[in-house]
Amino acid sequence: MERPVKSDVSVKFLCHRRELPSLGFSLIELLVSIAVIAVLMVIIIAVSGQVVESARSSKCAGNLRQIGTAFLLYANDHNGYLPPQVGGQPEGGSTWWHASGTWYTNLLVKGGYLPDVGWISENWGNSDAGYWRCPSVPDEYLECGGGYGANYKLINWWGQGYQHGASLITLRNPGRIWLIGDAIRKTEIPTTDIMCTCPLDNPNRTDIGLPDGRHNGHCNIAFADGHVESISAESIYDGTEDVFGAGDNYGL
Repeated sequence: MERPVKSDVSVKFLCHRRELPSLGFSLIELLVSIAVIAVLMVIIIAVSGQVVESARSSKCAGNLRQIGTAFLLYANDHNGYLPPQVGGQPEGGSTWWHASGTWYTNLLVKGGYLPDVGWISENWGNSDAGYWRCPSVPDEYLECGGGYGANYKLINWWGQGYQHGASLITLRNPGRIWLIGDAIRKTEIPTTDIMCTCPLDNPNRTDIGLPDGRHNGHCNIAFADGHVESISAESIYDGTEDVFGAGDNYGL
């Protein structure tokens, strides 16, 4: 009796099945794929964060350019004098920190040098809306303004009474003197030579404002000649960039 012979079709089918490659991933291949995806996600997030912060910094610089221009226009109409930190004589005493509605922020708006974007407290010259707000400032840090501090030595009443700030005409190097820029209040006060007035507050509020390198370690600054520049906060604190003129009698 003859033994049955498998058909050529069956043999070919079995051979074909044995030659099929594996369609699954090995554990190592899977782990490598996950690692690559994770690295790409980190890179994408980092780049996206830098792009967002760059946009915020550009918006901040635009705000300061607008405010700085307003300072210069005010000075042009007031014989070269900048606005005082707070003007006028308070009623019933000589206390300067009165709520009078004559802070430099009020004077710039009421004089028509800046548009009125609303006040948290008009009497205290407190606004954190529109151009007064740095977009990189967290909401929980807002209290006395939106993140910008003016040069304390230029607009404070010292040597000028309550009528006006310092004279731009007397500044020897206005292109390197801080007029207004990114500022924050801190508990650690390294020096009073770089004081800002009316900046934002942080949760550790003190009575002094200092430059804040919130833009990747840099401050945006409107200088007394009107131009805006980004300066390393570290260079301000270590004295490399004497933007407050502390070594030159504050540029006066």
